[in-house]
Amino acid sequence: MRKRERNTPRQASCWSRMFASSAILFLWTAASPVDCFSTTARYYSPLRPVTTTTTTTTTSTTTTTTPRRTATHSTRTAASLFVDTTDRESCSSQPNNRNGSSPASAAGGIAGGVEITSVHSAVNGRSNGSSSNGSSNGTSNNSSKNNNSSNKKHKNGNPKMKRNGGKNAAMGDAAFLRKRTAHLLRITAPNYTSTEADAASLSRGMKIDRKTFHFLLDAWAFSSEQDAAEQAEHLLERMTALGETRQDIRPDVRSYTKAINAISRSATVTAGAKAEKLMKKMREISESSAANAAGVKPNTHTYTTVIEAYSNSGAPGSAWRAEELCEEMVQRYQAGDADVRPSARAFNAAIRAFAKSGYIGSAKHAEDIFDRLEKLYASGIEEAKPNAFNFNSLITAWANCGEEGSLQRAKEVLERMEDLYKAGDQGAKPTTISFNAVIDAYAKSGEEGAAQKAEGLLRHMEDLYKAGEEDIKPNVRSFNSVINAYAKGNSEDGALKAEELLDLMEKLYEEGNKEVRPDVHSFCTVINGKMNVARTGEEEKSR
Repeated sequence: MRKRERNTPRQASCWSRMFASSAILFLWTAASPVDCFSTTARYYSPLRPVTTTTTTTTTSTTTTTTPRRTATHSTRTAASLFVDTTDRESCSSQPNNRNGSSPASAAGGIAGGVEITSVHSAVNGRSNGSSSNGSSNGTSNNSSKNNNSSNKKHKNGNPKMKRNGGKNAAMGDAAFLRKRTAHLLRITAPNYTSTEADAASLSRGMKIDRKTFHFLLDAWAFSSEQDAAEQAEHLLERMTALGETRQDIRPDVRSYTKAINAISRSATVTAGAKAEKLMKKMREISESSAANAAGVKPNTHTYTTVIEAYSNSGAPGSAWRAEELCEEMVQRYQAGDADVRPSARAFNAAIRAFAKSGYIGSAKHAEDIFDRLEKLYASGIEEAKPNAFNFNSLITAWANCGEEGSLQRAKEVLERMEDLYKAGDQGAKPTTISFNAVIDAYAKSGEEGAAQKAEGLLRHMEDLYKAGEEDIKPNVRSFNSVINAYAKGNSEDGALKAEELLDLMEKLYEEGNKEVRPDVHSFCTVINGKMNVARTGEEEKSR
């Protein structure tokens, strides 16, 4: 047999396969709700060695192992890069999880400044394998060993769960959640004849009370199930019906807010309108002579969740309505309603709504809302102090608008964050997300010198991280954005620079930095850069 070498005629034939891979990549990206640079790192297997077979003068063969790629391979063809990419995919043992976390969320759990709220709930005798992390819901099934140990530990009553670390077992098991919900609705139906066992409690010691309903409302809100909002509404309706005779089940402000949260997280086009309709119902009850009037009055959390529902919906006019609700909060607070205090989180939802709205002048409007928030904080409302989430959303707004001067404004907001942090404001500390937003803006701009500016910001991140700033660690998205900026330049130097950055990613990964592990987009972007250069050369020759 002949010794295998790089860039043989057989490898060169991969050119035709590259076009097919680009088409597949395009279709896959379009079908996935995840950003094209947000493929989870676990989707691809680690760099693996290549077995090369050589032949001696006799019939015996020797096998040697060489690295697939090293930093010295600076003159690789696009075909060889394609081989690297397809080899990684072939040894992948786990498909991409569309409901999983993206590198953006891995960097801080927040994309574009979206804040994350953990859930406080209690569950009896059932170990939990889920993790509520923002809009993503990564789950895993527990082994019988874990369940047994949990049952032993909590066989007498529900375990107390911390607010910032509590886990709801139903979030990690949709079948369990549906079964519990169906059972609860069945035994509380008006026409149901209860048995002795059902009359007192559900299985596993969960009683028929407000706490049980709240447990299920929270679970549906964070379940990512398509019918989560409808299920939450059914539970709230049943609480209302039962509450006429049972005070311990009568819905309160928390019950309504949890149901609104489920509607908000559904992110449907009607989410905002449905959430606000439910809040108006709360307002009507609170202003009536109902027995539970005082306990259903909307508060800051209720308004915030409704504003987030509008922001998540993306419906026409939703950004404007989100802003109006923020102003309504201000007016009610200034009129003496201490339960409705304007907060940075509520205003952040409005800023995000404009950041992704695509309206002309949306970034300027987002900055006006940010300025309004700063004035509220200056007036003495501590909850209105702008934080990194607000700054990140504002950067995203300028990065997305594509208007003249927007890149400079995004960079200025980032620099302002750095200045505030240096002056002692810990809440304004920039993160990887802050830098990635600006780098991505440079990459998408196509302006002259944008790639060099993006790389300069990447190097600045590296320096800050080496200086001890753990929250500004460059990740795969950081590198991919800079690679994209160079690859789009259609120049030989740019294509070479993109490849050098890919080499650096692999070098850093091999040294132990798991955050910069190259993914399919890293390779395909470099491939596309080389193809663009080759195509440009062919066009010049044909003239």
